[in-house]
Amino acid sequence: MAERLHDVCGNVGVFNRARSMNARDMQKHTTKRKWFSFGSRMMRRGGAVLIALTCVLGLSVTGQAQTENVLYAFNGGSDGALPITNLVADAWGNYYGTASLGGSFAGNLCAPQGCGVVFQLSPDSMGGWRQKVIYTFMGKSDGMLPLAGLAMDAKGNLYGTAAAGGSFQGSDCADYGCGVVFQLRPNEKGGWVLCVLRRFQGGKDGFSPYGPLVFDAQGNFYGTTPVGGYYRNGEVFKMSPNGYGGWKYSIVHFFTGRRDGGFPSQQVAVDAWGNVFASTDEYGGNCAYGIGCGSLTELSPNSAGGYTPTVLYVFQGGMDGGTPGGLTLDKYGNLYGAAFHGGSLSSTCLGESDGEGCGVVFKLSPKSGGGWRGEVLYTFQGSTDGALPSSALTIDRYGNLFGTTQSGGDSNCNYCGVVYELSPTHGGTWAETTLHVFTGGNDGAEPGSNGVTLDAYGNLFGAAQNGGDACFLSAGCGVLYEITP
Repeated sequence: MAERLHDVCGNVGVFNRARSMNARDMQKHTTKRKWFSFGSRMMRRGGAVLIALTCVLGLSVTGQAQTENVLYAFNGGSDGALPITNLVADAWGNYYGTASLGGSFAGNLCAPQGCGVVFQLSPDSMGGWRQKVIYTFMGKSDGMLPLAGLAMDAKGNLYGTAAAGGSFQGSDCADYGCGVVFQLRPNEKGGWVLCVLRRFQGGKDGFSPYGPLVFDAQGNFYGTTPVGGYYRNGEVFKMSPNGYGGWKYSIVHFFTGRRDGGFPSQQVAVDAWGNVFASTDEYGGNCAYGIGCGSLTELSPNSAGGYTPTVLYVFQGGMDGGTPGGLTLDKYGNLYGAAFHGGSLSSTCLGESDGEGCGVVFKLSPKSGGGWRGEVLYTFQGSTDGALPSSALTIDRYGNLFGTTQSGGDSNCNYCGVVYELSPTHGGTWAETTLHVFTGGNDGAEPGSNGVTLDAYGNLFGAAQNGGDACFLSAGCGVLYEITP
């Protein structure tokens, strides 16, 4: 059983040691709970344009010189299911992430599909890998439905969000809860202590957080709620150590649904000066489809203690892309991202996006005199190169970019997504190499917005949401994988 305790964060937390549970015989997934619709928003993805996204010729290389190794396949019981997560590594080579379903099936909210878990993936003495659940969500004040990965501080503490659970007060929270920000701390007994840092209240406070958290150099971290906030279009929030073992919550920006866009559901980026860069899924301005294709906004600290917003780009949904995902900064201050739609609108993207295009990878570079220069580095064609990219990009020391797509790849599995690499060439173009095409079998399917993590040897670690072993989800409960050069 979970043991309630008063912890140093000043909140009532839940302590839950990793424990084994009897496997349950589950019926196949036939219905979706209302609260699980948050995850589907992640999968889908007129102001003037401040900068022009120029196009750079992108080359696609279809050959694969990589090997995918499945490190763990989720079975949908106490071990979890549907890992919508990035993987974060500690100094000893262990990886940590979340599985949004599975775990505990106790109570009305957890009974249908489980409330989710936090897990550790560790190398064993035999050259293999071992998965261990370090926290099981109970669907109460501790939260449930973790729909993003984790961040780690210098002490090895883990931080994340759960899209539901927490507070059940108010109209936004009454049915499934408004979500939480949590911390997991290792203890001297080899277990982990969960501390809830923030329980969202809905309304102007925001709710349903599921974008990954990002730390700055001062130990503050940032996240988003896609809905709620002052204008009901989502917000960027900040958590800062208060010096007494607790955390202070503050608002960086309320999105208005105008040129700055709305529905910020992805990872923000923070530079060395504390400027925060955020993307939005919707609104912004005129768009080739939908109700706006999203925007990129810079939020700069000001003398009043707040942040000043500057809209850097409003997506048009054409060759420039639309519905941007998470953002990544390189050491020179260049900003990279992938747009879920747009690009080549002549492609129907395998019939999945109704002529909205297969997506692009873009770059924004600061100009010496101020402002930004934008360019499209690669336009997806929806074939073996992938389609519908939604993950934040990982950058290696040579400037190569790595990411995942939700679709494209293998037609035999109804296009299950790929892992790709983009490399700069001497001619100023970028070459795309498909590193792995998911088949929907034991190797997994639909890596979606999870992205990949690089180790010191150039190996890539990631999670695929589906595929793997048969379980209560008809498409499989997901896998953890490694791609080696």
